[in-house]
Amino acid sequence: MPRPKQKSPEQFIASSPIGEKLIGGVFERNLASGALRLIEINGKPQEPSKLRNKEEKVKETLESGYFGIIKPEVINPESKEPKSNELYINAEIEGLLIRRDEVPASYFELQRRIARERGYGDFELTDRQKEEDVKRLRADQKESLMRWSGYLRSKENGHSYPDWFKVYVWESLKKMGEFDEESGKFKKRTKSTVAPWPELNAEALSYVYDRVNEGVIQGKDIEDKQMAELLNRGNFAAMYAYAIYSCEVGGLTPELREITDGSWVKYGQIEGEYSPNYSRRRTRRGYEAADESPVDNSTAMQLAGSLQGKGTGWCTAGTHTAANQLSKGDFYVYCTPDNDDNDTMPRVAIRMEGNQVAEVRGIAPGQNVEDNLLDVVAEKLNTLPGGGEYYKKVEQMRRLTEIDNRVKAGGELTAEDLEFLWFGEKIKGFGLYEDSRVDKLLENRCREDDFDFVLRSAGDIDELASRMSIEKLFPEEISKLLELEANADDIASRMDHREISHLFSDLASAGADMEAIAHRLFIECPEFFIAHLKSFIEAGVKEVDDDDAIARLLSRFSPVSLRPYVHNAGNFGHQPHPMVERYAYG
Repeated sequence: MPRPKQKSPEQFIASSPIGEKLIGGVFERNLASGALRLIEINGKPQEPSKLRNKEEKVKETLESGYFGIIKPEVINPESKEPKSNELYINAEIEGLLIRRDEVPASYFELQRRIARERGYGDFELTDRQKEEDVKRLRADQKESLMRWSGYLRSKENGHSYPDWFKVYVWESLKKMGEFDEESGKFKKRTKSTVAPWPELNAEALSYVYDRVNEGVIQGKDIEDKQMAELLNRGNFAAMYAYAIYSCEVGGLTPELREITDGSWVKYGQIEGEYSPNYSRRRTRRGYEAADESPVDNSTAMQLAGSLQGKGTGWCTAGTHTAANQLSKGDFYVYCTPDNDDNDTMPRVAIRMEGNQVAEVRGIAPGQNVEDNLLDVVAEKLNTLPGGGEYYKKVEQMRRLTEIDNRVKAGGELTAEDLEFLWFGEKIKGFGLYEDSRVDKLLENRCREDDFDFVLRSAGDIDELASRMSIEKLFPEEISKLLELEANADDIASRMDHREISHLFSDLASAGADMEAIAHRLFIECPEFFIAHLKSFIEAGVKEVDDDDAIARLLSRFSPVSLRPYVHNAGNFGHQPHPMVERYAYG
C-alpha cells in the first residue's frame, strides 16, 4: 500500500507549487512562529492599526491578506464585540480580479460573435459597452472568489480546517483557471484569464484535506496509488480535480455511474409558502445572516437530506430551497444503487410547478443529464404533464451524443452534422449552461467553409432553409440563401426588425412580399416602420406614400422616441423620409 512521504505542514507547503512564492518570506516566518495559527498578542486579537514595531512579523501576516482568510473577525476594543474582518479579504479579492487593460481582444470579439448569432447584426462594441462587459466579467469573478473566501472563513461550514490548510488552498486557488474536462485538469490562470474561479465543492475540499492530513501530516498509508502520487507533488489543483471527477466524492464511483437501473422517488407538494426571509443579526461572532422562515416540514427535510453529501450540486440539497420548491409542486428524484445495492444515489431531478414540468436536472457537468440516462428521463417525462416540451431536449442530446461518440472514434462530421451544430435550432440541454461538446466539435473549423459545404450538399434549398435557425445565421449566410432562391417570404417571416433592416434590399431583390413585411412590422414595432418608411415606399409599399397619412402617423409619436430608430436605420443605409427627418430632428 503506497505511503506518501511524511512532512510537517511547513514542509508540505514549501514543497508544493506555491512554495517558491512563500518559502523564505512572510508565510514561512509567520507559520513557524505560530502567527498563522494564532493572530494574537498577549491573548488578544490585534488590528493592524494597533501593531507596534516589535510585532512586525504579525503585521506582515496581516498585510499579506491571510488575516482575512484565517481570522473572520476581530474584537472591537471599545465595544468588546466581535466585528467582521471583511476589509482585508475584500481588498485582496479586488486585487485578484482582471483589470480592464488586461481583458484580451478575443473576449470582445466573442461578444460580437454572440451578438451576431443572436441576430443583432455585425457591429463594433462601443467603449461604454466594453466597460459594461468588463463590469459583468469582474462581478462573476468576484462572486466565485467570495464563495471560497466565505467558506474558508466560516465557522459554520461543518469542517474545521487549520490555518495552514486555508492559506495553502487560498494561495493555490489564485492560480487556478477553468476546468478542462478532456484533460481532467484545471487550466493555469493568467492576468488575462476571463473565466471565474473554479466552483467550490465542499465535499471535494474535505476529501483533499483528509488525504493530506492522513497521508502526509500523519504519515498513514493511502489506498489510492494515484492520490498518493498527487500528495507527494503537493499540487492542490490536481488533487482537487481528482477529488471531484475521479474518486468517490459523493459516493458515486465510475462503476456505480454505469448503472442505470433504479427507481423514482416522489416528494409531494407541501402546503404553505417557504420563501427565504433573510435578516442580519448580531452574535458573538459578528453579524450573521439568518432566515426567519424556519422549515419544519418533514417532506422538505427528507428531500434535502436525501441529496446532502451526494455531490449532486443541486441547490435542492439546502433545506430552505427544498421547501420553497416543494411549495410550488411535486419533486421527483431518480436514484440508482449504492455500494450496498440500495437506491440512494440521486442522478436526475424533475421539479414541477403546479401541474407542469418546470425543470429537469442531472449530475453531469453543468447539471446536465448523463447520456446513459436519457431514455430513463424520456420515459418519465412521458408520464408527466408538460413533459412533452422537453422531448426536443432529449432528442437533441441523443443526437449530440451520437455525433460526439462518432467523432471521438475517428469519424468525420457530415453536412447533416454541421447543419445541426452550426445552423439548426439552438441546442438546449438540461443543464445550467450550453453543452460544451458543441464548441469542442466545432473547434478550429471554418464556419464559412462549413456553410458552403452544407449548401452544396442540400437537395432542396427551401427545405434546408426551413430547417435552419434564422437567429443563428449571419446576414451574409441569409443573403446566400436568398441568392439561391430560397423562399424569401418564409425567411422574412422568421426575421426580426433588426435583421430585416440589415437585409432589406436583399429581401426586396429576392421578391419578398414587402407589403406583408411592412404590415407586420407596423404592428410589432411602429417606430422601426416609420424610420424605414422611405425604404418601404421605394420597395413598392404605396399605401403609405401619402403626406396626410404620414403626418397622422407621426403625430402618434414624440420626436425624441423616433430619433434612435432613425439613427439606427441610417447605420444600415436607410435614409429617412423627409417628413420623418423634419419631425424627428426639427
